[in-house]
This record gives sequence, structure tokens and C-alpha cells, in this order.
Amino acid sequence: MARCRNNTISLLTTCLVILGGTINSAFAADTEAPTIPSNLTANVSNSVRVDLTWGASTDLGGGVVAGYDVYRNGVKIKNNVTSTSYSDLTVQSNTTYSYQVDAFDDASPRNKSPKSNTASLTMPGTATTTDSEGPIAPGNLSAIASSPTQVNLSWTASTDLGGGVVAGYDIYRDGAKLKASVISTSFSDTTAQPNTIYSYQVDAFDDASPRNKSRKSNMVSLTTPSTTNDTARPTTPSNLTATASSPTQVKLVWTASTDLGGGVVAGYDIWRDGAKLKANITSTSYSDPTAQPNTTYSYQVDAFDDASPRNKSPKSNTASVTTPKSTPPVSDVDLPTVPPNLTGKAINPRKVTLWWTSSRDTSGGVVMGYIVYRDGVSIATVTEPHYSDLAVQANTIYSYRVVAFDDAVPANLSILSPALEVAVPAEEPACVGVTIAPTDNAVNIVQS
Repeated sequence: MARCRNNTISLLTTCLVILGGTINSAFAADTEAPTIPSNLTANVSNSVRVDLTWGASTDLGGGVVAGYDVYRNGVKIKNNVTSTSYSDLTVQSNTTYSYQVDAFDDASPRNKSPKSNTASLTMPGTATTTDSEGPIAPGNLSAIASSPTQVNLSWTASTDLGGGVVAGYDIYRDGAKLKASVISTSFSDTTAQPNTIYSYQVDAFDDASPRNKSRKSNMVSLTTPSTTNDTARPTTPSNLTATASSPTQVKLVWTASTDLGGGVVAGYDIWRDGAKLKANITSTSYSDPTAQPNTTYSYQVDAFDDASPRNKSPKSNTASVTTPKSTPPVSDVDLPTVPPNLTGKAINPRKVTLWWTSSRDTSGGVVMGYIVYRDGVSIATVTEPHYSDLAVQANTIYSYRVVAFDDAVPANLSILSPALEVAVPAEEPACVGVTIAPTDNAVNIVQS
């Protein structure tokens, strides 16, 4: 195995060796299937509907059960059911059906459980009397934009005038059928676009053969909101102090900012003598390892929030310090130990947090800090055994490594830690409320 000995921080960019070995990952491969769904039952709801229910599975691999697949007569009829019930609206009268269900987890690739017990039934025959009466129209249809790309619909249930039952509803958007055979009195349209006007209606159908349909409901219209922006800046970082901890290192400490726009403070940028020294610091302290002996420096800090684009605070007070003269170098050529137990996880689609066990200096000195690498590129120098990466992209996998350095002059670098892969999840839409206020001739929409 190749390695770099007696490295210095300045040589790290030219002496970077990607080491082999086992990946020490918080996202270790999950090969355990969930338990079998239990107690599957099938009941005839009406002549065109079978209701299935079952007991939930649990995941044995440390993950979660992501959903279920439904089988009828050995053929899959529905993927990715996320509840423990399902209604089959495609059955025929005088026909026998056998159902099974299996579970799958959130691993990649998925692990699937064995199939559940079989639940069988025979559909009743079609009634001899002819039902030609349609249900009454669904009432009180309302629409609320829960985000720029989602509209939630709800309505009052219909009743069947022909002696049967209401089997379901069809959803229409701008006059075209959007969704068929909805069995509840609510529906979420997740295909909406921001800043767009939509009109919705709903009709009902019964369990007759052929089906009888109601008149369409009242029409509701709304405009989905544009993506909202947070334009308020965080407060200014306060009480900045600068202390020379060695001829070549200055320790900065400050009081945290707060975000005035309803979000959170995502991090800080460090400025030295008016130029940005370090970006995306997530703690309220930082050690500058690039200082020179017997030199005066002036530092400032500003904060930024989690908005897109970011809002930045004014700069903090200025903290000035003069580093001491250099001391004779210590004859230290021993490497610190490899940073062990590198672990991490994606906190959200824009933040990955890493932590590890502290390294030791084998020559009797001290470990001064760590350098963090993402996909083979140095992204941060920290003094504590943890780091938050705020420059990640959603729905992306990153590989991280860490190297320790000591207080020798020049500094000795440890061997790179084993690689850790972290998967960043996809973005989720924010919720925006919209109130629908019907009047005599229009629908008023108020965004809140």
C-alpha cells in the first residue's frame, strides 16, 4: 500500500495518495429482507371493489420498510403501496381472486420479503335489477396549494341514487381527466407547476355495470405560488476575539448570529486583512493555520443563512493580533495516527455532518488539526474532530477522507483515513398555504 511519509501541509496537494481498503461507511450495505406481511385479508366492498388489509412488516437490516407490492392471481397489480391497505377496483363479478403482498426496504438495491399468506374470495354476481341512476355530484370541492408544485383537493362524499354504492371518483384538471378511480374524498395533485392557474372538478361513479356517473362538482380555481425567497440577513456575529496560539496559528472565537428571515444560520465566512480566508465554517470558532511568525493580522467574520440565494450579515467587529516570533523547529518526523472511525450522515439535502475519533501524535507532540477531503479534493481544515459540509448537492453520493497534522515545523501529516461514502437525499418541497374563499361569481385565493 502506497503512503506519504514526512509530509507537510504545503506538500499535501502534490502528495495525495488514494489508499485502498475497506470503506468505513455509515451507509453499510443492507442485505436483510423485511419480515413477511402478516394477516392479509380480502373483503368484498361492492361488486367492483375488493379491500385488502395486512399487518405491517419490519426491516431486519437496520433500515425502514419503504412499501409493499400487491399481487392478484400471482401477477403484480400494484407497486409501491406505502400503507397497509389497498383497494382493487378492477375486479369482475362471478370471479375468484387470490391475493398476496410482499414488502421491500429502503436499501439500494431493494431487499424484498417473501410473499404473505394468500387471501382468496369470489366476487358476487351482478344484481338482476338494472341500476341506471348516477350518484349525486360531489359537493364543496376545495383546493389548497400546499407548495408551488402541489395542490390538495377535498370534497364532500356523493351518495348513490340507484340503490348501490359510490365506488370512487375521477379528478379533472382544466377539463381533462387527471386521475381515475380515487376511492377517498381527497387527492393531492403533485404535477402542478409554480405560478400557474389551474381549475379542478370531480365526479363520482357507482358500482353498477356499466357504471353510472354523477354530474361534475363545482369548479375551483387557484394560482400556485412562486417559490418564495428569504431576503432577511442574519444578525452580525459579535464579540470576535483573536489569540495567537503559536507563531503560525491564530485562534478565533465569536458569538453566534441568528437568522431574521425565519430560516437558520448555515455558517460563517472568515476574513483576514480584508480578504476572504475561509468559507463555510459551521461552528463559532476557527484556527488559522496559515499565519506567519511576528506578523500582525486583522480578522472579521460574517454569517450567511440557508436561503437560496444566501443572505449575508454585515461583518463583525475587527480583532487584531500579532503572532510571536518563531521558535526553533522541533526534530519531529513521526506521523500522527490515522483519524479512526470516520462517520457521517446527510442531515438534509444541503448539509453533511462528519465526525471521527481524535488522532494521537506518536512523537510526544500534539495533533493541531485535520484536513477534510471530498472526492479527493481538500475542502476544509478544522481543529476539532468534526465538520459540516454545506456545499453538497441534493441526490448525490460523496466520498470523504480525513488526514491529521501535528505541531511540528514543518507539520507531519497522517495517512488518509479510509473513505466514507455519504448519500445526500433529494430535495422536498416546502409547504405554502392557500385559502380558497368562494364568492357568488368567483373563487378568491389568499396565500398565507
